[in-house]
Amino acid sequence: MPPFRDYNSATFLRFAVFLLLAMGLATGLAWWLFRPGAGPATPFRETARTPSSAGVPIVIYLIDTLRYDRLGTNGYSRRTSPNIDALAATSVVFDRAYAPAPWTLPSVASLVTSTFQCEHGVMRGDRKLSPRIPTLAEHLRSLGYRTGAFYNNDFAGPLSAVDRGYDVSVLRPDVNGFEADAAEFIRAAGDQPFFLYLHGMEVHEPHLVPSSYTRQLAHVSIDDKVRQSDDWILYRSLREVDSVAGNTRGASDNSREQAAVMARFAASRGVITDLYDASVLWADDNVGKVIRLLKAQGLWERSIFIVMADHGEEFGEHGAWWHGETVYEPAMHVPLIMHLPGGELGGRRVAGLVSLTDVMPTLLDFLGSAELCGGCRGTSLLPLLSGPGAGELDRTVFGLRHNQLGFYKPLKQRSGDLNVLVHRDRWKAIWNAEPQTLELYDLQADPGEAEDLSQAQPELAAELRDEVVSWLDDCRASAVEPETTTLDDRTRERLKGLGYLH
Repeated sequence: MPPFRDYNSATFLRFAVFLLLAMGLATGLAWWLFRPGAGPATPFRETARTPSSAGVPIVIYLIDTLRYDRLGTNGYSRRTSPNIDALAATSVVFDRAYAPAPWTLPSVASLVTSTFQCEHGVMRGDRKLSPRIPTLAEHLRSLGYRTGAFYNNDFAGPLSAVDRGYDVSVLRPDVNGFEADAAEFIRAAGDQPFFLYLHGMEVHEPHLVPSSYTRQLAHVSIDDKVRQSDDWILYRSLREVDSVAGNTRGASDNSREQAAVMARFAASRGVITDLYDASVLWADDNVGKVIRLLKAQGLWERSIFIVMADHGEEFGEHGAWWHGETVYEPAMHVPLIMHLPGGELGGRRVAGLVSLTDVMPTLLDFLGSAELCGGCRGTSLLPLLSGPGAGELDRTVFGLRHNQLGFYKPLKQRSGDLNVLVHRDRWKAIWNAEPQTLELYDLQADPGEAEDLSQAQPELAAELRDEVVSWLDDCRASAVEPETTTLDDRTRERLKGLGYLH
């Protein structure tokens, strides 16, 4: 007979009470040791890479053209981002994250491959990724994930092959959010772990934002909206007139006409700001809907949810408008917010320099599959989140603009078409390869990049110039020839609507 049959009821009751108390004490101790935000005794890097990590749902929500400084969590005074601000309070916020390029096509290609455009070569609308360069979706699918992408920008899909590896890849020309798409994708995934990439265009010009969002911030008349949209279309067509015609860029120099349109932009800066901020509010609302969906499905507490931008936007800083024109801070400094399972490390702000090329190695490292990222240019960010010196990583971060489309004579003469930036600690250098000039800025003392210190700091300038030239040579030596893609008539029309073709 089992021994406990000889116990009387009182003895058994005392034993049960003791057992419950012991279990409660153990549970309380475990919670204290492994609670979110616990100290170095349980560093994130050691606890994250467990077998259970392999099945975590992963969602990337990319807001095209979102500036770092237009979110409340990053100090903006307007109420543009209540949902993202609430997300940031329970997430890790990377305060110094940088895009690898100042426009969508090369930046997203770099994001999903952890390489730079001097390697993957996708920097024009008629180029797409070589199959020799693996994507994040391909890696995650090899780990058993169901993969899906829903996007408003053609450059995030098969046109550029950045969607290679997705089980589901859907272009949504209408910018109405992705809640329904996400719900259907999650339902179809069932018990299979999933990776979901969402790419919204709410914030991208020409800012056709619904008036319900505009009214929450300011009054913008219909006439002002139409005038702004017309000027934007005119500006883009002027800038790329030679590329579209197949001529040498600059053969039809219309710099004077471009300058006149930019002067109108400057005069209507208040209207542009109102429309842009309302667009951010629109995107924020759509982010909130997806977050609420994940919570309703019981998935939120075990998911990785990342909000980011592919690049920023310029409003006349350094004489440039919109994006793709320069590698200054408004175009390259982007939001990067990462919600970890269970809200781990929620509220932490990381001051170390990071790049969007770091996202792929970070996710693969979290899943215990860092070996898949042997060819990655980026670095896992997990060391930033644990142990001594958390929040800092001794490194430099690079970015690249290689213009092959537009022409504006003053910009061409000043900076040329190939600009490489390098960040190190508080310093930022920009190497303008064609005029062979280097700009140097102290971002801590001069976040607006108003004072070029290359003459005042000649030794540092020379050191950073040598570093960036060496990096560019190394990057080019690793280049993989991209493939050619063909634009059908429907795609051409959509790209015209985004200002990419005229």
